[in-house]
Formats: sequence, structure tokens, C-alpha cells
Amino acid sequence: MILGFKQQFPDGRLTHFRRKIEQGIKIHSIREDFHYRWRSGRIIQMSYGVRTKQYQCFARRFCTGTQWIDFRWQENPMTDQRRCIVYVDGRQLSDGELKQLAINDGFSGCATFFLWFNNDFSGKIIHWTLYRY
Repeated sequence: MILGFKQQFPDGRLTHFRRKIEQGIKIHSIREDFHYRWRSGRIIQMSYGVRTKQYQCFARRFCTGTQWIDFRWQENPMTDQRRCIVYVDGRQLSDGELKQLAINDGFSGCATFFLWFNNDFSGKIIHWTLYRY
């Protein structure tokens, strides 16, 4: 199955996801999965330019499993600040686990991670290593 990756963050900086995957820094990806397509044993075709003339498959891996992930944003009306609670398979991640999740997903830390995932979201972590949360 094709798993497309963006080459730029919303602010225009390069993601370097390809290099991070090839170096073993990015070890999973977070996606919606409305039709329950992602599961263990599926071939992952990691690609840029999906559905364009610039399509390029740069790596192939096997899906080693998935985990459910939920992002729930909470607003504090007293301070106008937002905070995100992240659950994996129904368990709330600690701050340390959250930082590791962001790094393992190819981000420099939680700040850049939450620029990408800036709204409530439910989906799956698609793994191609044995690491789990």
C-alpha cells in the first residue's frame, strides 16, 4: 500500500522525512484509517508525489503493526492556552512518551509535532519497526 509523505511542513521548511526514514530516525507514521486498511504484514510503499507525475517510491517496508492514537485538545479559558492530551490504545501518554512519539514520527520535538497535529484527531500509528508505546 502506498504511504505518501509531505516534503514540506506547513511553514515551508523541509521535512526530510525520506532521510529520517532511511536513517531509522522516523520509525512510524500517523494516519487516518477509516477503512481499516493498515494492518500487520502489508507492504508499505513510502512515496513522494502520490497521484502526480512526480510520484517517487523511495522505500519499501512491511507494516509490523498498528496502534490507535487520539489527540484531544483542551482550552483553558482563563489563559487562552491550549493543551493536547494524546492517547495510544486508550492510554494517556506521559510528557516523556509524547516527546519520544514526536521524535519517532520525524519531528524535532513536541512544538513542531503539534504544529502538524493541531486539531482533535483519531487514527493509527503505522509501524515498520517493533517499537510500541
